[in-house]
Amino acid sequence: MAIVLSDLTVNGAKGYRLSIGNEVALLESSDSRLSLPLRNINLVAFQQTRNPLFLWLAVILFVFAFLATSEPRPAIGEYEIVDWYWWVLASAIAASLYFAVQSAAVVVSSGSTRTILRGSSATMRAAFEAFQP
Repeated sequence: MAIVLSDLTVNGAKGYRLSIGNEVALLESSDSRLSLPLRNINLVAFQQTRNPLFLWLAVILFVFAFLATSEPRPAIGEYEIVDWYWWVLASAIAASLYFAVQSAAVVVSSGSTRTILRGSSATMRAAFEAFQP
């Protein structure tokens, strides 16, 4: 086997290692093995992915900033909610994390099997290059 990449997520399961040889791509973990014949691969697609949780968090924090500008100031029990500018700052940080934190995915279609590999951008770029003829 020529190319070895580790710490991959395959179809939602973590802990896989990709080994690519002359005729076969082998994905193996401690309890399972997947074998993809390279001559049957129909499609290899690479895509950067972002987590929408950060974007939703930014929207929610911005709504809190809007609520903090109302009179009387909203309170939880006897504690007032923090000033509006802290909520805007937190919203800006969450929005910047949406753009800063990236992962990548490689979709490999071989015959009737579709395998989705996920990992860091650099690892997925290497996996994409490895699947090229």
